[in-house]
Amino acid sequence: MQSPQEKTVPVVDMLELVGLFLLPTLGFGLAVATLGSGDNLVVGLFVGAIFGAILVSMRRVFYAVRTVDGIERRRRTYSSDPDENPWVRAANIEYDEKYDRILAAVLAVVGIAAFAAIPMLNPDGFGVVRLTLLGLFGIVTSLFIFAAPRS
Repeated sequence: MQSPQEKTVPVVDMLELVGLFLLPTLGFGLAVATLGSGDNLVVGLFVGAIFGAILVSMRRVFYAVRTVDGIERRRRTYSSDPDENPWVRAANIEYDEKYDRILAAVLAVVGIAAFAAIPMLNPDGFGVVRLTLLGLFGIVTSLFIFAAPRS
């Protein structure tokens, strides 16, 4: 429990989370690009981002508290009450349904543009796979949004 002279420091939490994500991402990506060819930069960034995401998920268990002795980390504790769980609160956010239609339209345009770019750009190798995956993601997610039941 916090005493009156202790208070949370969300700025420190945010800076640490950003640092834990960006440092491995950029460090591993630049190391792979330096040691390998320039084509490996994307793979290095992706692997570094995965490692950074693991570190961020481990860090989110704690929160920073400013005390008389400095900044300490405390472990988050959630009660059994579902309203205090941040994921439950995020899932219950109310918003206007017109944003669903806008998001679906944008994703459909992205998917169609990705499929249309394949013959125009004539990419070789992994470029075709990336454009195909982007097109499938855009089309399928827009269809999921349109098919979702409205409350």
